[in-house]
Amino acid sequence: MRRLRWLLPPVIIAIVIVLGGRYLKNKDILAHNAPAKPAPLAPGIASHTNEFCVVQSDGDRPRFEVCAASSTQLTNPPVTQLEGVKIKLYVDDARKYDYVTADKAQFDQAAKKLVTDGDFEITIGVPSDDKTPKGRLLSIRGAGGEFSSETGVATTDKPVHFEFEQGSGT
Repeated sequence: MRRLRWLLPPVIIAIVIVLGGRYLKNKDILAHNAPAKPAPLAPGIASHTNEFCVVQSDGDRPRFEVCAASSTQLTNPPVTQLEGVKIKLYVDDARKYDYVTADKAQFDQAAKKLVTDGDFEITIGVPSDDKTPKGRLLSIRGAGGEFSSETGVATTDKPVHFEFEQGSGT
């Protein structure tokens, strides 16, 4: 054993060199294959995300669900711009919901209002269990709508079109 004592330090050094070489090689491979860094956000934009979805519940009952294809939060004024908006507002102990869709909308955090200058559609009384309702759905189409999240009231000063099983009107 005493004759092999001189062999131990060179073996340790060789192991350290081999492991260090592998580490550096793998580090270079990982750096080369790393995804590109995203472009920096423009001034005035706090965040941007795709496939945005927020759900709020009271215990096990959902209150509302807001989903959007993309969301951009601005810093001044503090608003969130949404595209491809789909909202479910649950009523009757979450047995039904009112379904709101819009191509674009803007949520003002200070006023707690959702505003859209474009077209929107509201379908009232959609069953949560995905069963087809019998004549009880009311569809409202319009443009330039405003929805208050505090009062639950939707308003517009432009013409709207109502549609239900037994008729329609403007």
